[in-house]
Amino acid sequence: GLRRGLLQAGAGECAREIRPLVKEVVELEHLQAYLQWMRRLQQLSSQIESHLLTGSLSAAVEAHSQLDTLCSALKPSKCTHLQRFAAATQQHWSQQLRERLSNAFSEILKEFKWPFTSSVSSKTLDLWDKQQSRFSELFHLLLLLDEGPSPSPPPGVPPTLTDHVILPIELLLEPLRKRFKFHFYGEKKTNSKEKPEWYFTQVSAWIRDHTHFLENRIQPLLQVSALSHVDARLEFIRGLLQETEAKLLHDLPSVVYNDLLMSHLVDELLLFEKELRMVLGYPRPHTSLLHVLLDEVPLHKWLSLEKGFAVERLSAITSSPSAWQPAYASLEGADETRVPECTEGLMQLIAGITNRYRPLSSPAPQLRFLELQTDLLLEFHHDLAAAARQASHSPLVPQFCAYLNASSYIVDVLRNWGEQKFYLELYYHSKRMQSSEDNDGGSTPQPLSPPPDIDSLCILRRQDPEFASSEGAAFDTVIAVFSSLASDIETALEQHVVGTVKAKCKNYSKEKWHGMVLEKPPLLPDVTSSGSDLLLTLGRQLDFIAGHVSQAVVPSLCEHIGDRIDQILVSDVILNNHFSEGGASRLSYDVTKLLLPLLSQFCDDVASMQLLERTREALNLLQLLPGSARLLQEQLEGVVGAGLGRAVDSEAFAVAVAALNDIGVHSLTPHQAGHILRLRITS
Repeated sequence: GLRRGLLQAGAGECAREIRPLVKEVVELEHLQAYLQWMRRLQQLSSQIESHLLTGSLSAAVEAHSQLDTLCSALKPSKCTHLQRFAAATQQHWSQQLRERLSNAFSEILKEFKWPFTSSVSSKTLDLWDKQQSRFSELFHLLLLLDEGPSPSPPPGVPPTLTDHVILPIELLLEPLRKRFKFHFYGEKKTNSKEKPEWYFTQVSAWIRDHTHFLENRIQPLLQVSALSHVDARLEFIRGLLQETEAKLLHDLPSVVYNDLLMSHLVDELLLFEKELRMVLGYPRPHTSLLHVLLDEVPLHKWLSLEKGFAVERLSAITSSPSAWQPAYASLEGADETRVPECTEGLMQLIAGITNRYRPLSSPAPQLRFLELQTDLLLEFHHDLAAAARQASHSPLVPQFCAYLNASSYIVDVLRNWGEQKFYLELYYHSKRMQSSEDNDGGSTPQPLSPPPDIDSLCILRRQDPEFASSEGAAFDTVIAVFSSLASDIETALEQHVVGTVKAKCKNYSKEKWHGMVLEKPPLLPDVTSSGSDLLLTLGRQLDFIAGHVSQAVVPSLCEHIGDRIDQILVSDVILNNHFSEGGASRLSYDVTKLLLPLLSQFCDDVASMQLLERTREALNLLQLLPGSARLLQEQLEGVVGAGLGRAVDSEAFAVAVAALNDIGVHSLTPHQAGHILRLRITS
């Protein structure tokens, strides 16, 4: 034990003596490593300088790549002075190399007349062929030197206008940027806030003139590089759009408060956007220039201009002498809707607003335009409803029918629009926003729920109308008020026609139905004067409706009128008279041979089969053979005699109903049938 203690004491003493030496050795190792890093940095710096002096640009770029790697390796180090020295060295040689390569690249561009002022000529291509090898070398060296962030965005996300344009394309854009600034800034006549189309047109021309060269000469160079996923033409367009965006942002503050200038700028920007997408092939997911209009001030101004123009335009078309004339009256046989000019003008106006805000990339401002469209439609409804109420006292006039056509047409169009993918996306986005606000509870706004699969929803809504109805659509509020107005106008027309029929039926009901003789052999009876008056008046009114109301509405409207006439014939004519065999035959002839064909020509085939059903069943009862009538009356006696404290026997009621069904009577109750049988006068 004593020996072990002495050894431990000696080891401790030795460790204390060695510790400073170990620390010194570690520091010397760090110093040696530090000097090695410095020596390597200086070696690479010297190599780059030497290669530049000898004109070996490729070797210089290679040495610079090694320098980049060295700088990256130093990032975790705590040697801040060494890091700063390495970064300064790397930045210095990056600038030197970029300057040398850019100058060499620009010299070649000048030789084949870049940028082009028109489509690429054969002479230009010949010059290109001579310089192709050198151009390709410089192009790839510039790609290696490019220090910008990767132009490749995350999967599925296209680059934005703020993203880095790869260095070779940036150098191709440089002379065009200079020309743009020269012509469209400062005191030049081409710098006119009244003519934004000048710079839009110039940018479009540059894209067209250089597309062939970019696709056939530049893209192949990218395909054999690490940036094969980059589209040279789209990079070129994006660079030009960056310049155009800067111009828009420069001019917008002085334009936004001038209605004429702002309106013209919006129109021209929308036209440029359309050309960019549809003609120049700039993909939809890529950001364009419309976002400059989405800041609150320009967006509010745009909405104000849209509303002002729409109100002014709507006032003009509704005050036109032909406002309520059919818009397509000149198209013979094609104007089934008979939509008035002003209504067609309104819907074209609404569609035009949609076409202008459809390209916007964000649903939030799109919903504000949708709200504007809704307000315009509701204002039109307010005026239309007031006009309809004023004219309802005399509904059988062309303009009142035009009000119905207008309402029905708007409902049909909005229902169709509401099922389109674009409007469904807006509708479901608004529902998600509303749900987020409802769950907010006044605290921090909740994140939006994931967007639904609109394509699947479109299919489901087409397959299941009940689901679509329960889910709702973008224009539901507007559809509801116009549907109600159309229903009110149909009711006014129906009541007018039915009121006329009821008045004419007073004289018709006073015919001596009980005294008419059954002709033998049966002859075609003459129409009574009261019956003729009734049929002629009804025919004129239905002809007028069919000639002025939308063909989609006429069948249902005439079906309702027929149902009301059916009630009147039973209550006012049949139940108020007694009928001889001749009287029943005469009434049957008037109804089945004259009135029914008159109504049928205005209804669809299915509805025609149900017209005047109760009247025809009553006539069936009036024309039964005497024996059959007595038997049926006996079967109905137990039901007809019930009442006033006497319960109806359910079994007797079932027998009575079955007996009526056997002779084709389905809509009359046993009590009504028994009453009608008692109106028969038999000889």
